[in-house]
Amino acid sequence: GTIVNNYGIDIGTFPGSEVVATAPGLVYEIGYSDLTNHYIKITHKYGWKTIYSNLERPQVKKNQIVSKGDLLGYSTKGHSAPIYHLHYEVHVGTSPLNPFSFLNQIQN
Repeated sequence: GTIVNNYGIDIGTFPGSEVVATAPGLVYEIGYSDLTNHYIKITHKYGWKTIYSNLERPQVKKNQIVSKGDLLGYSTKGHSAPIYHLHYEVHVGTSPLNPFSFLNQIQN
């Protein structure tokens, strides 16, 4: 009976799949909630931010600088989700954007 806004996309994964950073940046927050399991927030140039949630065993620490492709953690399933998946968000400032629009643009 509760409405929850989903500001990102959910990408189906195999149990324990590696989750990597999509761009270089600084880990500014790592946390845990019953809804999202572990989550990692990274800030990038020009006010961009990415958020990765539904993780287990985070492999980075707060204030760590990461490069594109660095291991962040492993996928799991949420307490209320029946499938394994990564929840991924992209924000500019405080505005969430549709991450799907950027998936084709991610290159080396």
